[in-house]
Amino acid sequence: MKRALRPTGAALAAALAAGCIAALMLAAAPRAGAYDYRVLHMIEDRHTHVVLRISEPPAGGDLPQRGRAACADVPALDRRGRNRALAFGRMFQNSGIHVDLILTSRLCRNIQAAALMKIGPLTEQPLLDAPESGEIGEEQTEALLGYLDGLRASETALLVAHGAVIEALTGERLEPGEGLVFTLPPFGEMTLRGRFDLPPH
Repeated sequence: MKRALRPTGAALAAALAAGCIAALMLAAAPRAGAYDYRVLHMIEDRHTHVVLRISEPPAGGDLPQRGRAACADVPALDRRGRNRALAFGRMFQNSGIHVDLILTSRLCRNIQAAALMKIGPLTEQPLLDAPESGEIGEEQTEALLGYLDGLRASETALLVAHGAVIEALTGERLEPGEGLVFTLPPFGEMTLRGRFDLPPH
């Protein structure tokens, strides 16, 4: 029966080195359940913005576009929507990322979601409204792109919008609780930078 060969000094050194590298790799790897904020930090780049889909239409359908003052006493955002809005607010606060503008449609549930985030003053932007038909025209999309294109290079906008508006603007379909980071250089084409969802509880 063959005996097991004893490792040489060089072999022992190589094994120890491999063990150290493996340990360092494990130490550097994200912990299970840790949230990766790298996509969010792309928002800090020039000409870069973020769009969120926080809620979905209630079973009975949305109320007409109303505006912030008329939405104050309307419970348009359901419990899941409120929880998502609060969680998005905590996520931005924990990441230390600053946004300059919070833009929302005039739909009550979007206005209420943006207000619950508590990361800055919000502005109603009619270009984020969804028509009753649900069809977002090219003219509206181009006007929204033109508005964003007119912002300063260092100015970051956070959009709280309907799924149909997000899809028309970015070509991506988001589920409630998802966000998208995109760059819009002057007179250039939109580049999608990353997609993210809420951190685990």
